[in-house]
Amino acid sequence: MTLVFSVTQAWHAARSGAAYVSPFLAWKDAHGDDPGALIAQIARMLDIHRYPTQIIAAAIRSSRQIGEAAVAGAHCVTAGFEVYRESFRNPYTDMGNALFGAAWDETRMS
Repeated sequence: MTLVFSVTQAWHAARSGAAYVSPFLAWKDAHGDDPGALIAQIARMLDIHRYPTQIIAAAIRSSRQIGEAAVAGAHCVTAGFEVYRESFRNPYTDMGNALFGAAWDETRMS
């Protein structure tokens, strides 16, 4: 089931045998709602009732949202290619690579 915006909608879908529910995070975020809370509530409801339904967090707009969805209990996300690419990057990783590279370059080989 797509276009899920409440636990109640997810509950009806799971009870009906839906394999997946897909809450749209960016839409809720854009209107001041906490999308992570929705994912966590849906995950808790699915766990309580032992439904096999999985959560596909949709309308992801940033790597931050990918991480928040994962921590809240989403099984996977849908996002644009640039969002996925961004999610692999981190300025600390770049700094670490530069430091390691400099240290390697200064290593003397015998």
